[in-house]
Amino acid sequence: MKLAIVGTRHTPDPRLAAAVVEAAIVGFRPEVVISGGADGIDSLAAESAVAHGIAFEEYLPRYPRWEPEGYKARNQRIAQDCDVLVCIRSRTAKTFGSSWTANEADRIGRTVYRWEMP
Repeated sequence: MKLAIVGTRHTPDPRLAAAVVEAAIVGFRPEVVISGGADGIDSLAAESAVAHGIAFEEYLPRYPRWEPEGYKARNQRIAQDCDVLVCIRSRTAKTFGSSWTANEADRIGRTVYRWEMP
């Protein structure tokens, strides 16, 4: 099973964010963890996967823009390649990328879990 973990770059409580990522990895026991290579939740997913000896795939945008060949294409690939997606978002986030990815995963029939940090 491939588990995508995406989320906010800036977390109000980094320890809580790390605990939620850890719980997702331990709970789902995926063969592969996928994430988008950003700071915050994506980086925590990489660290946790490596700590558990789980294969990790980091999907980076080709260009630092929404489109073409930027964040949108990267986020579509994450949604398409996962079986389950966990989106961990902060209420104070100023961008919508991880939620867009969760919505895309929903749209194409993936199982999606959303968790909003206090």
